[in-house]
Amino acid sequence: MIQFKAASAALAFIALLAFQVVTPAYFLPPDAEIETDYQGHLADHDGPQLFCEPSAARDYVLTISEVHWEVAPGQFFTAWTFNSAIPGPTLCGYAGEALQIEITNSLGHTVEFTVVTAGSTEAVATVTVGSGETRALALDGLPSGTLVYRDTAEGGIDHGLYGAIVIYGDDEPQVDHDIIVFEDEFAPPVTDGDDFFAVLNGKAYPLNPHYIFAVDEVVRFRMVNIGSEHHTFHIHGHVWLDERGNNNDNEVLAPGEAVDGLVQMREPGSWMYHCHIYDHIAGGMTSMLTVLPAGFEGDPVAFCRYGGAQ
Repeated sequence: MIQFKAASAALAFIALLAFQVVTPAYFLPPDAEIETDYQGHLADHDGPQLFCEPSAARDYVLTISEVHWEVAPGQFFTAWTFNSAIPGPTLCGYAGEALQIEITNSLGHTVEFTVVTAGSTEAVATVTVGSGETRALALDGLPSGTLVYRDTAEGGIDHGLYGAIVIYGDDEPQVDHDIIVFEDEFAPPVTDGDDFFAVLNGKAYPLNPHYIFAVDEVVRFRMVNIGSEHHTFHIHGHVWLDERGNNNDNEVLAPGEAVDGLVQMREPGSWMYHCHIYDHIAGGMTSMLTVLPAGFEGDPVAFCRYGGAQ
């Protein structure tokens, strides 16, 4: 009887999670609105959609400020951000290029702006930016791959002060889209209450990214666990080729760990992607990925919104 009750409770919990994902509006504040963040294959393109082109400028401006951040529909907390967003903008360059970054700190305390290789704690570069100060930082000779910029002062990451730098090398795999996915948690006292949110790119479901890709496109996912808890990354209907050359379905990422993976979009349809830890799913670390059918013509966003009817 005890085993039966435990199994029933587990099934009820899983059913509740599924219902929350399928019918999110049932759980939202009455005045909340859902604005889906569609990303990826939003229009036809002749070449790969990367974070920057070889001929683009490498001058970046970052402003550190406090914002009223909507982490889930109708739910806000006070966040610290780069350019009013979590994560901050993705900076980009090619091997051998120098990046020039101007950093202005509008917070009331000092920020330790630090660049590290994703998955590492060893600083590649760092600069102290006092309250009200503007500092310039030149980044030269950066290694190819995914790097993270962040505040290493107390509370910086907890409040959302992080972003990515992508440096393309000479032997980059040919991909159609390049995607950064930050996995993180926001918890009390940061969230101004008792709420816990597990987020993808700073947002909990259903405000986190809904990716759209065309069938057979190859997508590079740069997955970074910037949080303090273990997470996983799992895409229904697909596996990815990891850096070791293995087909991977669901790898655990420890706090601070990063994984790069290539995914070929083989299965048309709408698929969930999420962390496989149940309380993280309940906290919002889940979203949707749509693979357009072969020969698709039309508006990809309308296809997702209206189920193909236009």
